[in-house]
This record gives sequence, structure tokens and C-alpha cells, in this order.
Amino acid sequence: YDVMQGVIYGVHTDEVAADPRLRTRLDIDEWFGTVVNRFVAQAILGIPLTIYGEGEQIRGFIALEDAMECMVRLIASPPEPGQYAVVNQVSGLHKIRDIAQTVAKVGSRKFGLKVKIQRIENPRVEAEKHPYYVVSQNLPRLGFRPKVSLEKEITRMFELLTKKEIKK
Repeated sequence: YDVMQGVIYGVHTDEVAADPRLRTRLDIDEWFGTVVNRFVAQAILGIPLTIYGEGEQIRGFIALEDAMECMVRLIASPPEPGQYAVVNQVSGLHKIRDIAQTVAKVGSRKFGLKVKIQRIENPRVEAEKHPYYVVSQNLPRLGFRPKVSLEKEITRMFELLTKKEIKK
């Protein structure tokens, strides 16, 4: 398989949740982090969520738990010898603006945080709006159905990252 990986976000799998010693790392930097992880961390720390331009940029995302299920399904169902298949591993397409609004909603309603969204001029040379389509036929054929919504994983991230020992 040639796996075209969507942006993985979040911190939860059942295995990781079973024992704190298995906790995965959470990247929030501009090189390895994802915008979802960064926005949740910024919200907890009281830093405004920064959106470039109008936030219309669309990307394919997948929660860690769903990404792991996809990999298990691919390993369990290898292609026939000589067969080649592209697998687009995403569970949803999201605008950056919508991600920021979801983080702000969860942070304020469920965790009592005052989350601000800040728009700045886009320093990147990119179109504000562009078509973004992902064809994902192989994973559904293998039985994959996304289980984790953006809001559910953001909530789980807040639950973990607001714990006193983790926030520190």
C-alpha cells in the first residue's frame, strides 16, 4: 500500500488510556505538531488561536485512534503480490477556521475557558480558498468507518491536558 496520511491529531487510543505510562507525545510546534493539537494547547494556556487570513484552508484530518485502526486494517489485509493500491487515510476534511471554532466552543462550554480567536494576515503564499478532495475507497472497502469526531477528540485532549500534572 501507498498510504497518503492525513494530519493526525489527538492523544487517545484505548491502549494509551489504559496506562499513563503509555501516554503518547503531543506535538504542538510548527514542524511536527498539528493545528488541532496546537489550538487546544493554546486555549488551555490562554493564548489566542491564530488563524491565517479567513481560515478557509482545508486539509484532511484523522484522529489518532482512527489512524491506528486504519493501520491495523491495512496490515491485516495486505495487497496481493504485485498489487499496488493508494490509501488516503483521512476521516474528515476541515477548514482551519472551523477547527478553531470547535476548540473555542469545547474550551468555553465544557471547561470554562475564555478562548479567543485571532486572525492575522496570511504570511504564506497560498490561495485563501481552493478545492480539496480526497478519494478514499480502499479503507471503507476494508471495513473502516471513522469513530472519532473532531469535537470528541478535542474534548478528550482538553480532559487530559487540563489535568494539573499534565498542564504543568
